[in-house]
Amino acid sequence: MATDTQDRVVAKLQALVRVPTVSDRDPALVDTAAFDRLLKELADQFPRLHAELELTRVGTHGLLFRWPGDSAEMPVVLMAHLDVVPIDEDAPWQHPPFGAEIHDGTSGAAAPSTTRVAWWRSAKRSSCSWRPGTRPLRTCGCPSVATRK
Repeated sequence: MATDTQDRVVAKLQALVRVPTVSDRDPALVDTAAFDRLLKELADQFPRLHAELELTRVGTHGLLFRWPGDSAEMPVVLMAHLDVVPIDEDAPWQHPPFGAEIHDGTSGAAAPSTTRVAWWRSAKRSSCSWRPGTRPLRTCGCPSVATRK
């Protein structure tokens, strides 16, 4: 049986996975509103990262968080995609690819679950590690990769 904390974690991840940020080589085919929704959800879930770390927007929807450390030598980079490749709607999906539904203890979601979990895990660990007045030993960067425009 899941605890309240586990249920909250799953709900936060589901909120990220459900946003269909599908990339395409043709910018006209990209739903930029979906990327806007995802960036808002990330800001809502990680307000400390957005407020305390140096944030650079890359292109229209890419993010680069920089957490200056005591040393800029050998920086640490934590990276994840915010976009996913187009979904084959004709594929025999057992569950909706952006549904983030839980079946038999696992998610039925497509690629967003792996890419979003990687970003979420990096952001969550950074957020939990941050304390006022403290710095990491090495500068940390957490870039996201989003579709080009």
